[in-house]
Amino acid sequence: MRYDQKNSTVVSYSIERLKIDQLKNIRDFEFDLSGHRITGILGVNGIGKSTILHALACVYRPHDTASVEYNRLSDFFKTNPHANWQGSKFEVDIRSFELHANKPPSVDLKTVRYYKDSQKWSPKYVNRPKNESLFIGLEGIQTAGEDPTGYRFRNYKTIEDANEAEDLIRRDLAFILGRDYSKINTHVISRGSSQYEIEGLEWNSVTYSELSMGSGEKRVLKILKAIHHPKFDNGGLVLVDELDMLLHDLSFQRLIEVLIRKMASKQYKVKPLQFVFSTHRESVAKFTDRINICSLFQTPAKTISLPYVSPDVILGLTGRCEKPLEIYVEDDLAEDIVGDLVFKKDMIEFVQIARFGTWQNAFTIIASKVLQGIDISNAICVLDGDECNSEQERMSRFNAVLNGDDKQEQRRYAMGSIKNFKLLIEKTPDSPIKALPEYNHKKMFDSISFEHTDKMYRVQCCSKDIVTLDDWHDYYPELARRTNIKKVRDLVLHALSNSKYWQDYVRQIDDWLECKRVDLGLIARLANSDSAALIDKSD
Repeated sequence: MRYDQKNSTVVSYSIERLKIDQLKNIRDFEFDLSGHRITGILGVNGIGKSTILHALACVYRPHDTASVEYNRLSDFFKTNPHANWQGSKFEVDIRSFELHANKPPSVDLKTVRYYKDSQKWSPKYVNRPKNESLFIGLEGIQTAGEDPTGYRFRNYKTIEDANEAEDLIRRDLAFILGRDYSKINTHVISRGSSQYEIEGLEWNSVTYSELSMGSGEKRVLKILKAIHHPKFDNGGLVLVDELDMLLHDLSFQRLIEVLIRKMASKQYKVKPLQFVFSTHRESVAKFTDRINICSLFQTPAKTISLPYVSPDVILGLTGRCEKPLEIYVEDDLAEDIVGDLVFKKDMIEFVQIARFGTWQNAFTIIASKVLQGIDISNAICVLDGDECNSEQERMSRFNAVLNGDDKQEQRRYAMGSIKNFKLLIEKTPDSPIKALPEYNHKKMFDSISFEHTDKMYRVQCCSKDIVTLDDWHDYYPELARRTNIKKVRDLVLHALSNSKYWQDYVRQIDDWLECKRVDLGLIARLANSDSAALIDKSD
């Protein structure tokens, strides 16, 4: 952000979209960062997570200095005998916010392109948008105590960091690491005309410096000091490589909670502070509704961005599936429904079920398999039924991920791998209902005729008492609360599976499984199982 004295305006920026044509091993990659202020990037080693952070770190130039460490493209992409980086190209969409003293604020969106087609990168450093940014890599993980020359820091003077920001940092640090820190200190070492500083803390009546500090402790402190630094009071960009490095999973999740709370604070409502990190930690999926998540996957032709998908999906995309049939679903509710169908057809050894997250991922997953030449005849993605039900909408999605006139036959082929549940009550343009699948379950369950002596009748009464919810994802948790039955969803799904509505609801998936059961020669197997069950009953 900057202040324009002449025009009495305050200007701040946020990155809305990143597109990489070619950068290291990343090709034809695009990702939208506009949904949330925080973005997590996941992927296997070497796929390009750090490369994306390096590109973003070079988008801006800070205000008060000509350059900072890890701020120029040449800092990350050093010319060497094997790479001169010519032909590298990426672009960002940057939204600017101008707050005027005497008129309403204005918003603008522009695309800035970065490339190297000669000896130097363009645009020139001085022509970049001015905004605060900071990259925290892995180079500073080592503490002074782990430094072979750390003895240089042993004679220090202690200064307590006593101010409002340090108090916030101390409280955040205590929450993340589960320690009631009483002080944060700076230790100063004087050597001739030079001065050096190392970190220090006080906990449990023990004062200690970085010479005795844990690496994870030091890194979290560094991240917190960055986001609480006054230079980011008016927004900016903070990037952290391997955010989960050296952290227990609970501490990692607490750190993300702190970041979410910080980015949502009132001061950043108009002056956005963005935070982008890379991680290998799967528990980041817990925050899919509060942060952007980009799961990277690579095909021979391009690098694909998927909103969070499970490792099972990535295994399926690499062609390393242990079972002959693959069914991808949106969430755990769909997973339970499909799992029950698979169980009833006695096919659990033959079907791999994995969650793919948001419904848009279904088209990217199938397209990725097609682009890799993986046979998709034994794989389907199941949509919940509340989005993208028409053939026109689905073809439009495949046009975006399988583009080009030469892909027409592949797009038609891919269409057969998209299935959906059939909702009793479908979505309409003015529908206020959020989470239609759960709402449909309630309506179907409420319509079943139970005897008054049946235990499920009392569960149904509780369901009928749930008249409205802001978000129908809460239907099953609310029903569990009212009935005091933790696994009430299992009971409802069992009742639904025996109702007159269910066959239509699951027909597309059931028909596909039946065809595959025939293809795999499992008809006789199920018949034998049914015969054995009848013999057991007669005994």
